Amino acid sequence: MKHGNKHKGVKYEFKSMQRQTGGDNIIFIKSNMKRIRYRGVKDGGDYINTIDDDILDENSEFRIGSITKLFMDITILLMQEKNELSVNDKLSKYIKSENPVNNFSEITLLDVMNHKSGMKRFYDDRRTLKHKNATEAMNLFINDPIFEHKKGEFVYSNIGFIILGAVIEKITGINNYHKIIKKYILKPLKMKNTNVGETNVRLYNEHGKFLSEKEFDEIYYAASAGGLYSTIHDMMLFAKNMPTLFEDPNLIKLLSGMGHNDDKVNILTKNGLIHGGLSLIFIEYTPNWEFVDCKIEFETIVR
Repeated sequence: MKHGNKHKGVKYEFKSMQRQTGGDNIIFIKSNMKRIRYRGVKDGGDYINTIDDDILDENSEFRIGSITKLFMDITILLMQEKNELSVNDKLSKYIKSENPVNNFSEITLLDVMNHKSGMKRFYDDRRTLKHKNATEAMNLFINDPIFEHKKGEFVYSNIGFIILGAVIEKITGINNYHKIIKKYILKPLKMKNTNVGETNVRLYNEHGKFLSEKEFDEIYYAASAGGLYSTIHDMMLFAKNMPTLFEDPNLIKLLSGMGHNDDKVNILTKNGLIHGGLSLIFIEYTPNWEFVDCKIEFETIVR
């Protein structure tokens, strides 16, 4: 299966191919051979088109997973540029806990953004409820002990980004993560197909079993930690034009780390930006923040 298209002069095609490890990929190939991969599943040896039997194109929707966290980071940096907050603000300025173990007075927003707050990775009781509002999700665990590691130690924390979502909801007075990032990112970049909620992509576990929406919508997929979906078209707009949101794009250099499984890699390469988890994005820029290239992997197999 092949399908060609263009995005502002960038040629690409989708192509189904077999992996040695089993399952099929759909490869997004650009003119310079950088690629975006959509990883599907097999059913009796045949490729399953998970987009309602329609051919994949640049407007097909994919959950972007932890790339969502990059949108959170960028939003907070933009809010700092507008003097609406400071990344050096203590978390205690915005968030309270009835548990004395949760001492937010020594933790900054930037600590959380860079996964160096000492917070645990996940909330223990992953209730199968839908929490598109970060504050509602946070309230499930904010009075439980949430610190397991030393401050300054890199530990990829989903609950940290749920808390960041609650912070920006409080500052803006908007209890809707999508409306917030629409104001700061999506509308300025004309990203019309990025949102929180359900997509037409069917989700499978590692054994190829379809997961119901109830099984999928666990706490760590709360909107601000990993709840966004998007399209290739929108993500290309983001990759190409994100630096134009800033008066000083060098603010992005405050970001220092991301997680992929249990490993740490730098969020900033020499001339690039990378973030993700099960889904990954790598964007390459010149030192002057001019777009060079990008590569994205959308992952629909969840653990």
